[in-house]
Amino acid sequence: MTNFQEFYKIILYDFRDENLLKMALTHPSLNTKNSQNFNYERLEFLGDSILRQIISDYLFIRYQEMQEGDLTKLRSQIENGSSLAEMTRKIGLNKYVLIM
Repeated sequence: MTNFQEFYKIILYDFRDENLLKMALTHPSLNTKNSQNFNYERLEFLGDSILRQIISDYLFIRYQEMQEGDLTKLRSQIENGSSLAEMTRKIGLNKYVLIM
């Protein structure tokens, strides 16, 4: 994974620090004791929070007639692992994840 140009086109964003992107796309199974400054879990925490905000904003605007409880249920369905995995495959993100 040396050229991220195709990936940037998929996500419509260019990273200034590709090392941060590589860290975010590296599965913990590749974490070795020799890795310095590797903290996938902290990035995962931040990413989950950002994703939740994006989903919440979208649902709040798109479904103005829905009550809070229904919006929460819908957001949970979107946030679950299998839904996110399906979306990852749809946009081709899985090609960029580094896993052991």
